[in-house]
Amino acid sequence: MQSETRFFHKGISRNLLLRCWPLWMGWFALLMLTFPLAVNNRIHSWLGEPDVLRSQMFSDVLESGCNAARLAIPAAIITVMAMYSYLYNARTCGMINALPIRRKTVFLTAYFTGLLPLLAAELLTALAAWGMLHAWVPASLIGKWISLAAMGTVAFYGFSVFCAMLTGSLYILPLVYTVLNLTAFVVEQALRQLLRIFLFGYTEGSGSLHWLSPIVQVLARLNAILLDPEDAANAVSNGAGGLLKQSVYVLDRNSIVLVNGENILVGYCAAGILLSALSLLLYRRRRMETAGDTVAIPVLKPVFKYCMAFGTALVLSAFVTGEFFGDSFRTSGRALVAVVLLMAGAFIGYFAAEMLMQKTMRVFHTKWKGLLVVWSVLALFVIACEFDITGFEARIPKGAEVEQVSFGPYGPSSSMKEAENVDAMRKLHESILQNRENDADPSEKISFNIRYTLKNGKELNRAYFLNRDEAHRSDQDSDLWQAQGLTNIPEAILSRQQTKIEILPETIQFCRVYTRSWPAGAKGIYEETKELVLSPQEAYALYTEAILPDMEEGLIGRQYFFDEAAHPTQSDTGISIDLAEGKQFRPNGTFYFEKSSYCYFAVETDSVRTIAWLKEHTGLEVQPFDDSSSSLDY
Repeated sequence: MQSETRFFHKGISRNLLLRCWPLWMGWFALLMLTFPLAVNNRIHSWLGEPDVLRSQMFSDVLESGCNAARLAIPAAIITVMAMYSYLYNARTCGMINALPIRRKTVFLTAYFTGLLPLLAAELLTALAAWGMLHAWVPASLIGKWISLAAMGTVAFYGFSVFCAMLTGSLYILPLVYTVLNLTAFVVEQALRQLLRIFLFGYTEGSGSLHWLSPIVQVLARLNAILLDPEDAANAVSNGAGGLLKQSVYVLDRNSIVLVNGENILVGYCAAGILLSALSLLLYRRRRMETAGDTVAIPVLKPVFKYCMAFGTALVLSAFVTGEFFGDSFRTSGRALVAVVLLMAGAFIGYFAAEMLMQKTMRVFHTKWKGLLVVWSVLALFVIACEFDITGFEARIPKGAEVEQVSFGPYGPSSSMKEAENVDAMRKLHESILQNRENDADPSEKISFNIRYTLKNGKELNRAYFLNRDEAHRSDQDSDLWQAQGLTNIPEAILSRQQTKIEILPETIQFCRVYTRSWPAGAKGIYEETKELVLSPQEAYALYTEAILPDMEEGLIGRQYFFDEAAHPTQSDTGISIDLAEGKQFRPNGTFYFEKSSYCYFAVETDSVRTIAWLKEHTGLEVQPFDDSSSSLDY
């Protein structure tokens, strides 16, 4: 009998609709609850404030669209499981393929019978929302809701169909869908965790493959944020770069919403369409007798096995060392544990894959050659890291290559450009590599980050742990003291204290001078707090006549790597300055600043100009820090 060549088969579609209509009704009910009903319920909280109501509704509608895209993650795979359930049972699969209908017709019928009702439910929800919310929400905004929801649906439905073609087991399908959606994110995180153990100085760079994990990106990054007008210009200017681009929607001056990740959702939608086309090609060549098999495409069976082996090895090793040991374990010990877990994880993943494919637990008498290959690759990976075959650990850029070096404890908060200071940092870097203190007692370590910005635009990032036990604290030639010394040279201090707003009388909003004292032996409890408030003119004079000259000589704004009791220049006084500019008024009478900033200076006993200025103009006498009482950390 000759097969029908039509595009869509009404009989199959009608059968699927009769059996699965509760799925789409449930999807419609869920969308109604999370969009028009939820938004309409929140309207009553803002009825007395028309301006706030308008902007809040604007934000709520777009956030509901983001939620609809997120809800499509489970809705898509559930629908696909229902539409293609016949592929996972030998009897129903044989029956479908015995019909005089071309495979393409069967595939497309199931595909569109599942997808179109999902999209129709979204359209009906939008129409219902328009009927309920048209007095507050413009039609263009509801149209944006439809686009967000539809793009999420098409993206994850296409990916679900693609996963359905890879396996012959209905129970394995949701696992395949979840794993493939998370693989890039999980593997990258696991590799970075292991590289931090095996490579001395490794720290995460700017590169990321997280965009290959749609579930992670949509759940974590896709959202709508209601902006104050002062943030809108920054959002527009920053939205052009990166994969996770932003979109800014302006309804009026007080209704500006930033949608993070919308453009990458467009990319996922396009990928879903391409994967749907690829799924059709796989379906036309699929061996229907693979119904019930874990892997339905024979050529992918070794790929599945080795991916399981390597993936389990990386995840098990990274998870255990990161979650159960962390920095509480010496680096050499963690490395040994990580290697053992890599080999154990490869064993578990390799034979678990064999059991799933062969549907038996009797797999240990054979297939060992493949496991030996996996172990060899993992061993080469560890050896390459240990002996620094790539030269990663020893890489220090030449002084002529460096545009700027940024550094500091727990993050690169200071920066230097002067050639002699850059050379000093390079010498410290060389000393750190020679001493290799990463294996110190974890309770006696402090993180120290270095970031070289090269003249060719590239960056080189490193992170080390400096030993700050008693021996290193007392040795002023140690890496700890050298790093602290570079952190407190004038150029570094000035870069650390830079503000995005110039300190001027008209930008200073508030200036406070704090002094504190402690009763003897009282740990962490101060007896009295004194606060002096200076006028903007007084604060400007204090900054320009005293604080800035002291910073230029390295006498204020220092940063210490260990407790203050070891530094006799610490005092009991600190100065804070609040900055703001670009005052704007809203229609409701409130105001905002286009920019705001804050700076703090810990006065020290050798901050001669600052101490003299305070005594002359306020009568305040700065007192040394009393190390017999509680320590003070500015």
